[in-house]
Amino acid sequence: MDNQQTLPPHFQNELNLLKNEIDELKKLNEDQKDVIYDQAMTIRELKKEGVSNKDEIKKLQLICDKSEKKITDLEAKMVETENQNINQRKHYQTKTGKLKAIVETRNKLLKAIVEARNKRITELNETIKNHEKVEYNFRLNITELEKN
Repeated sequence: MDNQQTLPPHFQNELNLLKNEIDELKKLNEDQKDVIYDQAMTIRELKKEGVSNKDEIKKLQLICDKSEKKITDLEAKMVETENQNINQRKHYQTKTGKLKAIVETRNKLLKAIVEARNKRITELNETIKNHEKVEYNFRLNITELEKN
């Protein structure tokens, strides 16, 4: 015998509603299984991508490390070059200072020599003038003596 025929109509309606609800729940369950499967596949793909992303991250990290090393090496070389430039500048400043001192000393000596020559020339000119006066007086005396 069929259960539906033995049930009163209001129970039959209740049973039909429950069957429909069960069918909907089964459908939802199937949909949930599909969603769960899709999520599992997505997770699996993400894990695979995660592994490849980890590899990419490692590659990028290596590139970053190499770049940082290059930057560090360049900074060290720049500091070394700057120190060399400072040392060369000090060396040239020392040489320039010595050369300036030599030139200054030479200029003082030349000035002293010129002053000494000028003094000697002045002395010689005075001596010449004195000799000329003596000669003039001598000639004047000779001329007077000749007249007398």
